[in-house]
Amino acid sequence: MKPLDFRKDQKPEVTHSLGDCLRLFEEPEILEEDNAWYCSACKNHVRATKKMSLYKSSQYLLLHLKRFKSGGHILSKQKNSALVDFPHELDMTPYVLHKEKPNEFLNETDTKIHTEDEKIIYELVAISNHYGEMGFGHYTAYVKNMHTEKWYCCDDSSVREISPDGVVTKAAYVLFYKRKEK
Repeated sequence: MKPLDFRKDQKPEVTHSLGDCLRLFEEPEILEEDNAWYCSACKNHVRATKKMSLYKSSQYLLLHLKRFKSGGHILSKQKNSALVDFPHELDMTPYVLHKEKPNEFLNETDTKIHTEDEKIIYELVAISNHYGEMGFGHYTAYVKNMHTEKWYCCDDSSVREISPDGVVTKAAYVLFYKRKEK
């Protein structure tokens, strides 16, 4: 898969899906020379291949969208403002290697921990937003009241109700999901 284009000068209508981001996260990556891995067998730094995977699901899933790219100097970091389209309900089944439930999900009646056809579904419960650039900015949060199912925008001392359709924005920085119980 071709890496996602996060240049600062990209067209504003470019949208990436969270699924694209998760697939890219799983792809093997050859480490650059300035990030070489130390091999204890040959005693040298080598350009190794790194692969990230989600081994097991948990009750909560926090996804940090990589919004900043370093240009080598602290002042040359650029913010990626591309829209990442993320769902309110996220199916993580294809991305989790070990499908069984974490121990805290087990109860006395569980005989089989997790079936192969059972999906791992998460519900979006909050979003941390970042406005601004690397060295400065402002944070807000969108949070879902789990009792009323209403969404709220928290901005310093101000809290106001918002539409669920309005929580997917270019400012999304950290996504908070809670696993749905059967």
